Formats: sequence, structure tokens, C-alpha cells
Amino acid sequence: MADIDKWKKIIISLPEHIFFDLIRNYLGDVKTPFNKHDLIEKLAVFLRREKNIEKIISLIDRQDASVLTALDILGPVEIRKLYMLFSDKKSYYDFYLHLQNLEERMLICTDKDAAKFPLLIISPLFEDILKEKVINHSLVIPVVDVSDDLKKETETWYSESILFSVLSYLLGREQVLKLDGNFKKRIKEELIEIFPDRMNIDAELRIDIMRKVLKRLNLVRQEADIFKPIAERWKEFMTLSFSERQTLCTGAFFSSNYRLYSSLIDKFMKIICTVEKGFSKNSLLKIIDLLFIKNFLPQEEWRDDIIKILSGLEYLKKDGDCYYPNPTYLSKIKNENSAVTCNGRASGHFILQPNFDIHVSKSIDFRDGVMLAFAANIKKYSDIIFFTLSKESFLRALKAGYTNKDIVEFFSRFAGYPVAQNVKFSMESWEKEYRSLEFSKGIILVADEKKSNIIDNSGYFGSDLCRKLCCGVYLINEENMSALLEAFDKAGVDNISLPQSLISDSAEAKAEKSHIQLFSDDLRAMRRIDGFELDYNKKACTVPEKIDVDFSDIREKIQSLNFTAEQKEVVFERIERKLILSAEQISKGSARLEKTEARGFDYNGKVRIAEEVAGNLGYLAEVVENNLEGEPGRRLIKAAKVEKEGNVCYLKGTLLLDDSEVTISISKMSLIRKIRTSLVAY
Repeated sequence: MADIDKWKKIIISLPEHIFFDLIRNYLGDVKTPFNKHDLIEKLAVFLRREKNIEKIISLIDRQDASVLTALDILGPVEIRKLYMLFSDKKSYYDFYLHLQNLEERMLICTDKDAAKFPLLIISPLFEDILKEKVINHSLVIPVVDVSDDLKKETETWYSESILFSVLSYLLGREQVLKLDGNFKKRIKEELIEIFPDRMNIDAELRIDIMRKVLKRLNLVRQEADIFKPIAERWKEFMTLSFSERQTLCTGAFFSSNYRLYSSLIDKFMKIICTVEKGFSKNSLLKIIDLLFIKNFLPQEEWRDDIIKILSGLEYLKKDGDCYYPNPTYLSKIKNENSAVTCNGRASGHFILQPNFDIHVSKSIDFRDGVMLAFAANIKKYSDIIFFTLSKESFLRALKAGYTNKDIVEFFSRFAGYPVAQNVKFSMESWEKEYRSLEFSKGIILVADEKKSNIIDNSGYFGSDLCRKLCCGVYLINEENMSALLEAFDKAGVDNISLPQSLISDSAEAKAEKSHIQLFSDDLRAMRRIDGFELDYNKKACTVPEKIDVDFSDIREKIQSLNFTAEQKEVVFERIERKLILSAEQISKGSARLEKTEARGFDYNGKVRIAEEVAGNLGYLAEVVENNLEGEPGRRLIKAAKVEKEGNVCYLKGTLLLDDSEVTISISKMSLIRKIRTSLVAY
């Protein structure tokens, strides 16, 4: 239902000259005494008459409907932001006058309560009717139907199994980079060989995408020509949900500022996936523009790259000139728990052979895939991923913090049978050799016999808090100091002597963060992007391209009132602007004469108009002056003041489009016109 009360509140807050001009246009002369609230009630009744509503709707053309549709998609928006969608079709001057006409026709209005600054909205009086009969999203974002075959899910070349497989490859290599930070030619050739069905098409683009996402997410550290994976970063990354990892990776494909673009691209893909339609490139760019505008982001020149990279990732498929979303992108996020388990064993193919070869399906859970990448070397990525376990790969897993027990349990759980004895024996001997000389970093705690008994027997001190080195001597991880002090408190031990260096790091102090940037911080700091819904359930838009206004039914009324030629011109101009709906609106009040412009040699008239608009927020100055080529230049100006220097008068103000300051000699104006406005442009 129409929000009449909101509409009334907006109308009554209009500047006096705008308010009474609207009243006279629709209701005729205002007789005194008058009550503004009564006038608004009468205006609402007039506009909501069925025949007048039909007339208002019938006068809406394609340009009108496009602006109304854009407002429906965006919601409340600044004028200049809205113009970004139409800047390729018309000048800001023409666009502003079009908005002003829509406002006079009661189709849009300015909501001063929407934010700190006024925003354009669809008129609450007609919003429900416009949504039903006029607004059609295909006007702003045209779409095409796609066949059922194109709607089928197709696997994208990029996947999480690709990501941890590339990790395994990098862990087994050292010098992989050129001086410019790109992969060496030899490395690219090896990647194509290992990933033949993933990297052999658009190889340069795909390999570069993998390099960028690893570097931008700090999953690797570049040291000269070495791309060194950071184990701690991978361990945190694998604890995230699939959708969180997907969101971060998608943003990192585009920019190192993935905190912003992760949400932007994610929202973009969800918008186009939900409508099951195909889009032209221009339609996709319009969606990106709408997201930029809705979220107060600057429009970037590289927005074309979004489509290029999404196509390269196969998130967007192409059929001729039509792009359509790969449904796989959205379905994976909807079904995060894709690695279904049965009795603790992951679904899918997994074989650990006695010769140390490993065959695993691509459906393996990402967390397990990362562990496998640290423990084994990738050999080939195909329908099945082939790894091999070696002493070197096993030792790097130990260096990453895994234990032999972790890896044996992992292999047994996935294979569904015990690890072969020769493989198990080899891993035990490798770990024994690795642990034969071990460094530990921490704080030494020395306890007397009484305190040592409390630590050993109270049950409050696990090995993670106090690692016993020998009788009364313990190794403490500095990060566990708060938990250790809490354990002593539970055990009834107080008056603990702390070194001065640790006092500042007590329970009350904030723990110092690791030097590794936390993904959880990234997710918390991520820009929340507001999206929108596209609705293509309506039939194709039937709004005419252009409306030819019919004068016939009101011409007789005009003749009967004995208007002067100038008065007739005023009325016909209002009809052309679609402000006259029926003959009953025609009265002396609708033909009020007012000098609104001065041109040519009428210097005094131009000065007078300039003085009337200067400093008056209810008016803009439309100025026409000839440029150096002799062509007329037309500008809308927020006039500030008129200044006289010698015998020359100047109009000073700012351009409506960009607020740049201008000073114009009144004598050089070929025309100056004052334009009434309630659209807030400043």
C-alpha cells in the first residue's frame, strides 16, 4: 500500500514556491485563507483518482521507467551516484532536468530523513503502482534466456584440491621465481605437466591467478626467488569454513585489498546466480556499477577485469556474446559439507600403497588435503590426485608441527585399513631420527619439591602448560602464561614470583599477536557489501520508447478561458512536460506568468535573473555561453553571488555536476534561466 503519510511529510517540507506551484498546477488557484494540510489532502485525493493514475502511468516512457527501475534496485541514492548509470546516454544537465520533471510529476521525491543528506526515492504515493505496472529490471539490466544445458553445473578448473596440490608442489621446490616475481618458465612447464587437464588452457592466466592468490593471502612468503609456504598461515586458513575460504580467495584473485573485493565479488556472483539468466558484458558491468553505487565505492577502470578473471576462473561461462553464471559456484557454498563422512571415514577414493604411492579423490576435505600436501609430494593431478610419500616430505610435515601419530591416524582413517607395516616402520624411524636432536623455545620454571608435587599431581597442569624436563624443571610456552597463572590459582598457589619482563604480559595485559596476520581479523574487518535482488518474473517491458502527448481533450478548455498567447505558451509547455492530466486542471492559476529567463542583448534582464538566483537554494541558474569554437555551452550552476568589477558583472558559483568553482561574465551569456528545484544538489 502507498505510504501516504510519508508522502505528505515530504510534500509539506518543500520550499514555499515549489509547494504552491505544484498545488496550482494540479488544483488551480489557491484561495485565501488556506491550510497547507488541507491542500495536501486535496492533492492526494486528486492524484489517487483512478482516471488520473491511469493517465500518470500512460505518460511514462522508456527513459522514465529506466530511472524508476534504477531507483527500485538501488533504494535511496544521491543524484550524482544515480547519474553514473546513465552517463553514457545523456549529459548531467539533461539528466538533472529529467529528474526534476519526474519530481514535478510526483513519481520521485527527495527523502530528507533517509540519511544525513537527502536522497532520491520513488514517490511513496505511487510506489506500489509503479512496481506493479512500470518497474522492470530488464530496462536497466537486460538479460537473455539460457538453455537448460547451459544451466547445468560444470566443474571449474580452480578448486580447493588444486590449491593444496599446488602447495605440495611448492613445498618440494625452492627457486621458482624470476626477478619480477613471476614463475620461471620451467616452473610453468612443470605445473602444466602436473595439472594437464587444469593448466593447459589459458595457462598463463591460470598460473598467474594461483600465484597471486597465494601471495596476496600471505599463504607464501617471497624470499628472493623462493616462494616459501607459511605453515602457520595454512593451518589457520584450513580452519575456516568453505564459504569463508572461497570468499577470501575470490577477492585475492582481483586485488591485494581482498578485504573489500572478496565481499564485492561474492555478492556479484550471488546476484547473477540467483536469476538463472544470461547477460551481455554491458549488463554485467551495470551490475558492478550498481554495487559500487549502492556501497559508496568509487567506480574503477579495471571493472572490466572482473569479468575477464571470473571468466578465466570459469565462474562465468560464455556462449557467443552471452555470459552466464556457472551454478557450481553457488551450489558449493550452499553445500559446504561436501566431504560427507561415514563412520569417521571420508567419502571418496583413497589408497596408500606399500611402495609409498598415494591415490586420493578430489573430494577430500581441505583440512586433510593440506595435511597431505605437507606430508607427500604431488605427482599428477587428474580425476584422481597422485602423491608419493618420501622421507623429505614426511620431515617437512614434522617441521610444520604434525607428528607421526597424526599422519598414521590420518592415513588409517582415510584408507579404512591399517597403514602397511613397512610404511609405518619407515615413518617411525624417520621421526625418531628427527627428534634425536631437538630445540625448544620457552620459559624455564623451577619448582621446589612441594610445588613440583602440586604441578605433577593436582590435575590442573597439563603437558601443554608445563612440559617436564626433569625433576622440578619445566618448560613453559610464553603464550600459555595466562592459563598457567589461572591453573596455579585453582591449585591454591599464590604469591608467585614473576620476572619483570613478564609482568607487563600478565592476565590483565592484552596478549601480543603473532607476526602472522590472522584470517579471523581479515574476516572481521571485511567490508560488508550490500547487494540487491533482480526480478525477471515480469513479462517483457511494454513501456513505449517515447510518448506523444495528446492535446485534443484540453484544447477546447484552453480556448474558452481567453488566454493570451503567452499564457497559452505556459500551459502548452506544462502539457509537454506531462504535468497536465486533464482539462479540469486548466485555470488562470495554471498560466501564471513569471519572467524566468533573459537572453541576447537584454543585459539588465540577465543581471536581474542572476541576482534572483544568487544565494537562493530554491533555484539553479541555467547558463548558456558560446565557447571558443562558437558552439553553445550549457551548464547548471549553484549561484553564490553576483560581483561587479569595473563595468562588468560576474556570476560566481559552483557547477552542479562536480562542485568546481566557476566565474562567468554576465555580458558573455547568451542566456540565463532560473530553474526552480527541490532536488537537493548540494
